[in-house]
Amino acid sequence: MTSTAHRPSAAAAAAASTTGAEVVVALTNDESARRVAEEGVRLAHELGASVRFVHVLPERLDVQERTDAAEPTFAAAMAALRRTGPHARATFESTTGDPVELLVARCADARMLVIGADSEGGVVGALCRERVTCPVHEVAP
Repeated sequence: MTSTAHRPSAAAAAAASTTGAEVVVALTNDESARRVAEEGVRLAHELGASVRFVHVLPERLDVQERTDAAEPTFAAAMAALRRTGPHARATFESTTGDPVELLVARCADARMLVIGADSEGGVVGALCRERVTCPVHEVAP
């Protein structure tokens, strides 16, 4: 697993300790889901926070397509949680809409946002960094 940082920076950790009780982990239905989920769970454990996995899907998908798209990201989230032991607290949300707007809303009281650096060509990550009030931790491809 490669990430931009194995530990949050001192500034990120200090900022994270003064805000909410969860780490928001943005999952995409690609090869990064496993790495992002594992890093999000690791950071949440380090910060003593719960995990909120958020998987944003395009609105045009029908019910079966949504299910097919959500299953691999849910599996990645569950695998990451199993590695931390039974004490991990987590929620998983698969929703539709604008990824940036949804992630910004979910991060209103979050300790940290964990996102894949390659998500949407980096556009989602860049916009989230501009708009969220919590630290953003990007996981490299």
